[in-house]
Amino acid sequence: MPGTNAGTQGSDRRLQKLIQDTDPAVANQVGSFSDVPIEPGVEQQIAMTDYERRKLSNDRRRNRQAYDLPEELVQAIATIMNWYRDSKDQRLPFPISRLVAYLITLGIQKMLEMPSDPISPMLERTDSPRFAYNLPDIKLPAVPKTLPWSGKK
Repeated sequence: MPGTNAGTQGSDRRLQKLIQDTDPAVANQVGSFSDVPIEPGVEQQIAMTDYERRKLSNDRRRNRQAYDLPEELVQAIATIMNWYRDSKDQRLPFPISRLVAYLITLGIQKMLEMPSDPISPMLERTDSPRFAYNLPDIKLPAVPKTLPWSGKK
């Protein structure tokens, strides 16, 4: 395919430029690079700009995950977030993801402090082809509209 060949030639030129820019003493020790196969994706990395490399690195570091949450839980998180909103301009005081991470951490800490496994006794067999067990929903307590432990709001 002519288009593929043109892209490969451009990558080959960039790779040759990198090889030429190598210190001669290093090049003598390492030898010729022409016989070394290029791993998949390396050509794209060579062609990236500094901005694209930084963005890719930051995206990998963030490790974003998406979870399906029950609507009641999403509403409870929004209510808790509203407890801490700035009363003057209604801005969020911190990212919602930080609140969710904090609440999950509190839950994990509480779980680890329990004397026995709280999950295994709750598991129910399922006919799902993807999962062997199902974990039933836990009844979420009502979340008050205002902070329960202080006079704020």
